[in-house]
Amino acid sequence: MKKLLGILVLGLILFVVQPANVLKADLASDILKKTQELAEKQKLKGKSLSEFITNNVITVDYEGEERSYKFNTDITYEVYVGGKIAEEGTWAIKGLTKSNIKLTGHQDLYIQIYKDKERISTLTNLKKKNDSQTNRKILKIYSSSDFEKQLAQIELEKQKALEQKKKEEEEKRLAEEKKRQEEEEKRIAEEEKKRQEEEEKRIAEEEKKRQEEEEKRIAEEEKKKAEIQKIASSKLKKLDNYKKSNEQLLKKAEEISKKLYEFKDSKEINSEEGINLIDEYDLALENQYSQAIAEAAEVPYVETPIVATIHLPLANYVAKSERKIKKYQAALEKDEKKEKAEIEKQKHLAEKAEKKRIAEEKRKADDEFDKMIKEANEAVDDFWKAVKEKEKKEKKAEKKRIAEEKRKKKGEKSTLWNKLTGNDPVIERIINGRLTSCPNKTINQMVDGFMTSPKWSSGIAKDNIKFVNVSGKITYMEKPIKADIQFILKGEESFKFNALEFNEIPQNKLMAGALFTKMCDS
Repeated sequence: MKKLLGILVLGLILFVVQPANVLKADLASDILKKTQELAEKQKLKGKSLSEFITNNVITVDYEGEERSYKFNTDITYEVYVGGKIAEEGTWAIKGLTKSNIKLTGHQDLYIQIYKDKERISTLTNLKKKNDSQTNRKILKIYSSSDFEKQLAQIELEKQKALEQKKKEEEEKRLAEEKKRQEEEEKRIAEEEKKRQEEEEKRIAEEEKKRQEEEEKRIAEEEKKKAEIQKIASSKLKKLDNYKKSNEQLLKKAEEISKKLYEFKDSKEINSEEGINLIDEYDLALENQYSQAIAEAAEVPYVETPIVATIHLPLANYVAKSERKIKKYQAALEKDEKKEKAEIEKQKHLAEKAEKKRIAEEKRKADDEFDKMIKEANEAVDDFWKAVKEKEKKEKKAEKKRIAEEKRKKKGEKSTLWNKLTGNDPVIERIINGRLTSCPNKTINQMVDGFMTSPKWSSGIAKDNIKFVNVSGKITYMEKPIKADIQFILKGEESFKFNALEFNEIPQNKLMAGALFTKMCDS
C-alpha cells in the first residue's frame, strides 16, 4: 500500500513541475493510467509468496484449459488437469526480488503471481518478459485440504459416471439380447409351425397311400380267399377250425419259450426248442392250406399227419417245460434270498465302517481346529510385530509406494471391477461349459440342480495354471456334507476336472464320475 501511494505522489509531482505550455490536456490522465498499471504489476515475493503457494492450490485459465498448480513443502509440485496429474517436478523461488517461481521437470517455466491474486504470468525466460502474452487469469484458489477433498469428489463422480455408463451399456445389451431372443423365438416358432404343417401333410399323404394299399391288399386277399373257399371250402374250413383250436396251445408255448430264455445258461434248457416247434407248426399248416388248394385244382398230394407230427410234440414240450420252469423258479427264489441276506450283511458292515470313519473325521477335525486356533494366535502376534515394523519402513518407502500404486491402479481397476460384479471370464468359461459325459447340460445347470448355495471362485496356481472352484452342500449316505470341485483350464478353449473333496477329504476319480452322473441326472 505504501508503495502504491509513493507511485501516485511521484506521478503528481511530475505533473506539477512540467511547464504548462508543454503538457497536453490529457497528460494527467495518461500518468494516472500508467501509475495504475505499475501498481497492478506488483507481484508477491519472498516469504509471502512461499507461504501463499504452499498453503493454496491455484487454478489458472491456461489457453482455455483449467490447470491447477499444487506446490508442496518438499519443493515438489504437481499440475492437475481434469483431476489427474498432467505435469510434476520441483520448484524454487528465484530472482533478485524473490518474486519468481521456477518450475523444473516437464518443462522449465517461471511463474509470477500478482498481489491482487487475480492473475499470474508464465515465462520461459526471465530476460524476455512479455506479460501481455503470458498473463493467465486465476479462476479459483483452494486451500490444500479443500483441494484434496475436491480431487476425491472428482474421482468419486468419475467412478459413479463410469458405473452409470456401464449400467446403461448393460441395460442396452440386455434389451438387445432380449430383442434378439424374441426374434429367434419367433423364427423358431415359424419354422416349427412350417415343419409341423409339412409333417402333417406328409403323414396325411402317407396315411392316404397306406390306406389305399391296405384296401387294395384286403381286396386282393378277400378275392383270393373267396377263390380258395370256392375251390376247397370244406378242407379250408377244417383247417381254420384246427388252427383256432390250437391258438391257446401256441400262445402258451410262446410264453414258456420267453420264460425259459431266462435260464438259457443252463445246460438242461434249450430255449430255442419251443420257437422251432412253433415255426414247424406254422409251416405244416401252411402246407395243408397249399395242399387243399392243390386238391381243388385236381393236383395229387400226400396229406401230412399234422396231429401226430406237430400237435403232440408241441403239447409234450409245453408240459415238460412247465415242470422245468417250476424247478428253476424255486432255485431262483432260493438264490434271491441268499443274495438279499448278503446285501443286508454288506449294508450293515458299510454302516458300521461309515460310523467309524465319521468319528475319525470328527477327531481329526477337532485336532485340526485346535491347531488352527494356535496358529491363528501366533499369526496375530506376528501380525502386530510386522505392523510396527511396517510403519517404520512405510515412511521411508512412501514415495516409492505411491508411484507404484499409481502404476498398478490402472491395471487393477478392471480386475477389481470384474470381481465385484461377478463378471469373471475364467468362471464364465467353466459355468457355460459342458462335460463329455453330460452334453445336454452346462456345468452351471448341473451344479444348481444338485448343490445347495453353490459358491464360485477362481485363481492362478504357482505353475501359472488357472483354476476354478465351486463349493456347496450335497447329501451323501443320507447325510449333508460339503463338496468342493475343482476344474483347471487347458489353453484358451478347453478345461478338465482336477479334484473332488467331501468335507475337505480328497476323493478318487471313480467317486467323481459317480457324482457327475447323479448331477447330470438331477
